Amino acid sequence: MNLYISNNDSSLKAVKAVIYRDDGKILLQKRDGNPNIPFPYHWNLFGGEVEHSETLIESLERELLEEIEFKPNKIEEQIFQSSWKSYKLYFFPIYLNKETENIKFNLKEGLEYRWFGIDELIELDLVPAIYENLYKISNYLEGKIVNFRDVYEKKLELKITKKLKIKKKNERVYYAAAEKFQINSQSMYFFLYLSQLRKVPVSRICLHNNDNSLLHEMYMFHSIPTSVGPLKQEKETISYHIIDGILEIETEDKTNIVLSSDFFQNTRASKSYRLKPSQYRVVKSKSDYCIFLEVNNGPFKDFDTIWKN
Repeated sequence: MNLYISNNDSSLKAVKAVIYRDDGKILLQKRDGNPNIPFPYHWNLFGGEVEHSETLIESLERELLEEIEFKPNKIEEQIFQSSWKSYKLYFFPIYLNKETENIKFNLKEGLEYRWFGIDELIELDLVPAIYENLYKISNYLEGKIVNFRDVYEKKLELKITKKLKIKKKNERVYYAAAEKFQINSQSMYFFLYLSQLRKVPVSRICLHNNDNSLLHEMYMFHSIPTSVGPLKQEKETISYHIIDGILEIETEDKTNIVLSSDFFQNTRASKSYRLKPSQYRVVKSKSDYCIFLEVNNGPFKDFDTIWKN
């Protein structure tokens, strides 16, 4: 069943099936072009809305029968929860072994289904439920599939750098390879996922081509809750703009500014903050991960940052 846009209360629930096999690939459905559904023509996990009086497992079993006429032998325990608008999403893994992985499904909803490796997903138009939860899905698969990270990590980096047209300085820093640069939400989460996979706490994509640029615009990625500083630079200005998560900036004069991507949860939070970088500050991510844009003036070298002992 397709998940339709709804303005109902926050108690709405939906279930998602992470159907996987021994090579680490997962099964996705391409949504149809119905304008009344969110993300038409995008790739999604199978599943749908939980109906009244159903348990989560009962709902997922019904959805799989309705969508691909498939009744799994076993639905494993829920691996994580997420949310989209007023929906709470519940994710359940289903393993297809050697005997069942080549089963032919009878597709009843959507345009097609296919198996994909994690590295192949960046080429697809995905629903947020997938790209916002890449690490959680991957982390589960890594515990089930032999050499999962070794197989996909390098492939993933190659595809990300090619897709975004960025060049690597090291595992923390990448630069735009051309004067023109663009990035969408999905690509941001893939870059975040690469940092999470490598356990790199702070990484960045520089929109400028090199350190000599007069304007430094950097998408910053905190893959875990992280504190950076106290630090300062003898520059003219610096600003922070939240993309996703919660960021706290504490300055030397005890000013605390919270930037949050969700105003409904934190009405006192800001979206942007501009300050003088010559004052010591500590930048802290307060959410599971954080993505934000940092802008300052250049040229800029590593020794321009002064760290307080």
